[in-house]
Amino acid sequence: SSIKYGVFELKKENEVNAKSVLSGQVEKIGKSVEGGQLFTVKNEETGKKDIKKVEASDHAAALECIATVLKEKGFESGMDVVGHRVVHGGADFSEPALVNEKTLACIEKNVPLAPLHNPPALLGLRSAMTKFSSCPHVAVFDTAFHASMPPESFTYAIPYQLYEKYSIRRYGFHGTS
Repeated sequence: SSIKYGVFELKKENEVNAKSVLSGQVEKIGKSVEGGQLFTVKNEETGKKDIKKVEASDHAAALECIATVLKEKGFESGMDVVGHRVVHGGADFSEPALVNEKTLACIEKNVPLAPLHNPPALLGLRSAMTKFSSCPHVAVFDTAFHASMPPESFTYAIPYQLYEKYSIRRYGFHGTS
């Protein structure tokens, strides 16, 4: 599992084109890795990339590493919103959603549809909401891109009861386009 992060700057309110100023990732979270997990920090303005080893036994520890860098670079106090990529929103989400208890419950409900992706996303969401509690959190769903498919396009030729019971349908993944 990994956490990828980016810091974007908007010059004006409602500006469409955000400028990427910092990015990176913490890789192999929770895995036993000699010397620790890889932590990458890239200054997007200079192109300078730093890679170091950190101890990230879980998503909270990885997020703590990221928070430390954000604070060192002067970004932590100026954050307006935290965005999260979530692979599967099921039929519950057709657009980005403000994260609250209801949103978390829906993501949890959709774990059977993305058992390798949604549980780490939930861990990351909960950790980030605790760490960065002063700003809103928004979830963006990979499945939202094709959420407007009509029933005749997303329904498989299977007994309808299977669709109803297990949410088996075409979702159309396309990343966070």
